[in-house]
Amino acid sequence: VQWLLHTRTNMEHQRNSSEGKRVLIVGGGITSVQLVIRAFKAYWCESVVFIQRSHHLLRHFDVENAWMGPKRGNLLENFLSMRLNDRANSLKNARKGGSIPPELFKELQRLEEKNSNLICKEEVEISKVDWVEDKFHVTLSDGTTTKAHFIWLATGCENIIDRYPILNSLRETLPIDVINGMPALSQDLSWSSSEAINE
Repeated sequence: VQWLLHTRTNMEHQRNSSEGKRVLIVGGGITSVQLVIRAFKAYWCESVVFIQRSHHLLRHFDVENAWMGPKRGNLLENFLSMRLNDRANSLKNARKGGSIPPELFKELQRLEEKNSNLICKEEVEISKVDWVEDKFHVTLSDGTTTKAHFIWLATGCENIIDRYPILNSLRETLPIDVINGMPALSQDLSWSSSEAINE
């Protein structure tokens, strides 16, 4: 209890005395928008700049609606009949990068309309970053500049099995096909040798 009271006292002190922090968030999917909203509503945050290199893609799911609708059975049947390389390409085409649920995007728009210290930009990238006097001085591709105490990257990542040395011994014992950097698991999602999968 004493620790909780001490922590709460420290947080109230920071709320009243600390300098507001400026945040630059880079992304284009649901995670980036969630971060924008949470950061902007935080007591310590002075301003948020949110940038993405493409237009907002609004979807209820990470894949096209057809994959979740009444015709998904036919799509899945066709998907399972493909070779593994074709499946990987099909998944990539269905996702089309990061997407934002429409309801969450509306909340972001409401916040931006009511607050001048929340700025959202599309088709913009970071051109240059300098560290000056405890802040990032950032030049964007549209020619504008901004300062930030924090830069948060919600840009996703590429999972490539070769980057995980801990799996090397498993791969030696049970060699497995690698498709677009990922192991080709069996239909029940178990790790099997390539020979077992191809049988």
